[in-house]
Amino acid sequence: MHIAADDVLDKERLDMIMGEVSSEQLVPLLKAVFSDIRDREKSLTHAVETQNQKDIRLHAHSLKSETATFGMAALSDLSKTIEEMHQSNDVDHIQKLLETYPELTSRSFGAVIDHLGQKNDTITINLFSDFV
Repeated sequence: MHIAADDVLDKERLDMIMGEVSSEQLVPLLKAVFSDIRDREKSLTHAVETQNQKDIRLHAHSLKSETATFGMAALSDLSKTIEEMHQSNDVDHIQKLLETYPELTSRSFGAVIDHLGQKNDTITINLFSDFV
């Protein structure tokens, strides 16, 4: 699954979030969000491995919402697809989609950090070391 760099991030959405919090709040907030996304990704993978339909829907929905809130458009779209597919019980297809998640997560985090770094280098330094 190839996703163009411009499709990874909804910059307008991310800028809107940036406008709602101070730069002092932004770094801890994004660290928490990035960590939560990684944790939910693991939980979703476990739900798929155990074929727990309820948890697949729950974790995919949570990932869809959280990533959309922070402008990670491609991750949100992928999570939405998985959420919609959970009812088909096509675990093999969902598993294949999940295989793309770690790389897309890293690309998304990198795009967020790069975009924010264009506005404030301190944000890049404080986030880059933990998540990319």
